[in-house]
Amino acid sequence: MCNTLNFYVGMIYMTKIRQIYLKKAGNKPVWDHCIQNGRANALKHDEVRIKVHYSGLNFADVMMKLGLYPDAPSTPYIPGYEVSGVVTEIGAGIEDLGIGQKICAGLAFGGYQSEVVLPRWQVVALPSHLSMKEGAGLIVSFITAYASFHQMARVKPSDRVFIDCATGALGHLSLALLKSHGVEKIYGATRSPEKLKFLRDQGIAAFTHQQLREMKNPPLFDLILNSRGGQSLREDYQRLSPMGRMVCIGASSFIAQGRKKIFSWNFLKNLWAMRGFSPVSLMNDNRAVMGLNALRLFDAPELLQESLKFLEQDQGVNMIPHIDKVFAADELELALDYLGQGHSRGKVLLKW
Repeated sequence: MCNTLNFYVGMIYMTKIRQIYLKKAGNKPVWDHCIQNGRANALKHDEVRIKVHYSGLNFADVMMKLGLYPDAPSTPYIPGYEVSGVVTEIGAGIEDLGIGQKICAGLAFGGYQSEVVLPRWQVVALPSHLSMKEGAGLIVSFITAYASFHQMARVKPSDRVFIDCATGALGHLSLALLKSHGVEKIYGATRSPEKLKFLRDQGIAAFTHQQLREMKNPPLFDLILNSRGGQSLREDYQRLSPMGRMVCIGASSFIAQGRKKIFSWNFLKNLWAMRGFSPVSLMNDNRAVMGLNALRLFDAPELLQESLKFLEQDQGVNMIPHIDKVFAADELELALDYLGQGHSRGKVLLKW
């Protein structure tokens, strides 16, 4: 397969590129770890060639390997949304990056490889306060948080904000972004009681999802970030205050211990709960429900660039991902299991 799917057959220099293809999705996915030997294509005037040091993993990667991600290409393909590394070549039209410069970048698939070629607008010079590891965990979580809280829900300092995925990389950067907007009333939830201290140490009013369900007088929230989907959508909707907004970004509840169980009762209940909200009910309740697919922001560069420019401002220095664990690239399956089974407290990376 590696010979037939040669990424860089060109005229400039001999290169070896390590790549990981997903050949078959499911509870027992099939991966192809291969090395490309060939010549690199000449760059377009606005392209950057990057030697990848780290690739960031996201929950969408877990959904992809299980075959539950609707936007995934047909197999075989290379997953991966974000990388950090060093610039090895630039197109003739690029003047603000140099050879050897450290960068981080977001991409729509293709991040599981030791070299990538990307348009300049998808590449960010690595902020001086971040390590290469932190750079690999920055882009996807940050653009998701920025689009959710700033571009869509228009967060205000007085808002009471609830994050249902508070222990992950997205939760950590969401907290930093909200604090940069002056938000003080931030709440977070986790499935695991063992993670409550981790959240409270970050200044979040924390509880487990079960504790929240059992509260006799649960708090109401002005803004909710929902990543679990399924039945939690209806639960969180009832927790919205008048004029409250909920941004839906995922459906992690469809996975149990890193596996999909399509014919389970829990799966069917979650699927039924994902049906749409009635516009009449939304009007009568004075609430808003929004959806965000961060991957599709790559189809709207102007929106994505707005969030990336924020990282270059003074407030961007507070955006520091929490790196939980680094796996070698050939340990990909272990890394995805670690993430999918809910063990992580922050970002999980692959090292090339």
